[in-house]
Amino acid sequence: MLSLIIKLKLDPMHQRRISSGPNADVVKGWTNTPNVRGSIDILWNCLFTIFLCTWTVLCLNVPAADDSRWTQIKRKARWSLLAIFGPEFLVSFVIGQYAAAKRSVKAFHELGLKQWTMRHAFYADMGGFVLITEDCKPFPVNAAQIHWLVKECLLPCPDITSKEIEDKSKADTFAKGVTIIQTTWFILQCIGRIAQHLPFTTLELGTLAFVFCTLPTYYFWLRKPLDVFTPSRIRADFLMADVLRNAGAAAAEPYRQTPLDFIDTNAPSWSITVMTHFGVRCGPQERPLPRLPNDRLPDISGSEQILLFFITMFYSAIHTIGWHFTFATAIEMYFWRAAGLTHLAATGAFWVIDRHQSWHHRGYYKLALKRILYPRRTWREIQKHRRRRANGLCSISTIGSGEQTHSSSADVTNVVPPKPECTPRPITDVETGLSAEEILQGYVSYSVPMYEIVFMTTVTSLYALARLYLLIEVFLGLRALPAGAYLTVQWSNFFPHI
Repeated sequence: MLSLIIKLKLDPMHQRRISSGPNADVVKGWTNTPNVRGSIDILWNCLFTIFLCTWTVLCLNVPAADDSRWTQIKRKARWSLLAIFGPEFLVSFVIGQYAAAKRSVKAFHELGLKQWTMRHAFYADMGGFVLITEDCKPFPVNAAQIHWLVKECLLPCPDITSKEIEDKSKADTFAKGVTIIQTTWFILQCIGRIAQHLPFTTLELGTLAFVFCTLPTYYFWLRKPLDVFTPSRIRADFLMADVLRNAGAAAAEPYRQTPLDFIDTNAPSWSITVMTHFGVRCGPQERPLPRLPNDRLPDISGSEQILLFFITMFYSAIHTIGWHFTFATAIEMYFWRAAGLTHLAATGAFWVIDRHQSWHHRGYYKLALKRILYPRRTWREIQKHRRRRANGLCSISTIGSGEQTHSSSADVTNVVPPKPECTPRPITDVETGLSAEEILQGYVSYSVPMYEIVFMTTVTSLYALARLYLLIEVFLGLRALPAGAYLTVQWSNFFPHI
């Protein structure tokens, strides 16, 4: 070793080679990172953000008892793809579930059950409670159905606290933290590029749209449990056939998914109604349902509906920001503009058609006409009379004592005893024309007017084509970008300095 050091020290040729290297004798201090980025940096940053916005944000319903882990992973992957191809649809489901949960909390509080929280409502609507009766296979019940059973004194309010539900949740705090940090950093980068007049890429614009849809999804699903695999069981001492008979005309039709469909259906509207019209069986293959479907879209009204309208329209309008972006060819630029406008127009048309269908089927047009024809006082008297008549016809006789029995620690226990006014009365059967077997095993299909199917199919087809092109173009656009797109934000320029 010593001889090698002496040789290197005394060898003039070696010293000459060292001194002749580029900038070998230049001494530098603190050096900033070059203010440039490569294509792989843009691609990785956007793909990682999209993955976090479409995977970690998902809070799916409780799976069926026989669902394997692989089945659950595939189901979550399908919903991640839905979040990629149509993030506004995911936001619609989320806000719909939030609206249903809020209505549930209000309804339970009106019964004096203040312990029922948003977490309880989400837990029920995701299939967290399974009803067990002697004459029917176990099936999940949502919050509206539980409220009806409690109101009719057939069941007490489930005895499970908010902390116990939270304990069932397997929320990944680390994953959520990474998602929040990454999305915040991405938004700051976009703001910085706008402030310094640096060009965007179409991929960054598309990613910004995903981030925009992720924020309300996180907020409205904040109290929904994550990855709950085992539901709470509610054992009832009444027969389901007796409940359906005594429910009268409301439960006269055969059910489609669970025997309590007459209270609140868990059905996805578009896939089942449209595909059934064309003779394709998209309904549940097993009845009663072993789990609540994730594609249920509860009714949205009021402030939630207005908020959802602005979110979906703003998401569609984001793509038109790229109107003057630099594209590889003029054809791609015109296609991007056409796809952005089609996306925006299809979203607006969908809202118009959907609201028309909803108002028509619910009789809102007739209701509005009656409000115009009748004076306000007369109209209130009519509404009051209808409520009295509905309460008299639809209120069923209480069956059993409403107490639950338990066989395991997973069962739900009683928390509220039956009220004095809910004293059990003799059963008074209401003739429905159906036997108990027909009531419990029936299947009902829905008819949809052909014009609605034609309009909705046309709108969704145009939306799908526009959405597909936008997804393809955000990646094709990386092959030819303006030079300024590779410059990074100079954050030091935002701070006062000399």
